[in-house]
Amino acid sequence: GSKTTTCSDCDYVKVETIAVLGHDFGAWTDNGSNHKRECSRCDAFETAAHSYGAWTVTKEATTEKEGEEEHVCSVCGHKETRSIPKLAPSVLTLSTDPNKEGKNILAITTTYSSRGRVASTLFASEEGVTYTINAKGSKVLKVGKDGKLTFVHLRPCIKTAVITATSADGKRTATCQVTIKYKWWQYLVWLIFGCLWF
Repeated sequence: GSKTTTCSDCDYVKVETIAVLGHDFGAWTDNGSNHKRECSRCDAFETAAHSYGAWTVTKEATTEKEGEEEHVCSVCGHKETRSIPKLAPSVLTLSTDPNKEGKNILAITTTYSSRGRVASTLFASEEGVTYTINAKGSKVLKVGKDGKLTFVHLRPCIKTAVITATSADGKRTATCQVTIKYKWWQYLVWLIFGCLWF
């Protein structure tokens, strides 16, 4: 710019140069995909990418609902959110491996032996598990607190039993179907002695 001064006595004109003004940018504001600031003296503006901090969980995920997390631009305060997938339900694992390193057992087969003999043992992957047996299966087998399956009666007509293991908090279960195999002479014993067999 320029500034002109005229002398009132001699009409001398003095011209002074005014330095160019710089931009006067205001504060950064959220502009959606970036942030922006504008000059108060002209139409000039600047944009810059958001500068996000670390993701922070705002809603924890559960086995029933997704969670949510957000991160915030440290310059303009813009928030970006994303969902957190549902948690996979915790699985109660049963195994016939005493080292508890086997797969989750969905079914086992055991051969009937005399009363009181252990047929098999189910090992849980955690403490505090309780075991139950279905009504039909309980006529042949019983299950102890330690997961041991023991034969109690000879019932060749009952060839399966279902064992249910329940977690300590009562919220998770695992089932195992037991198939019972009988030898030919056990069918014969049952036919001859029937309910007298104990």
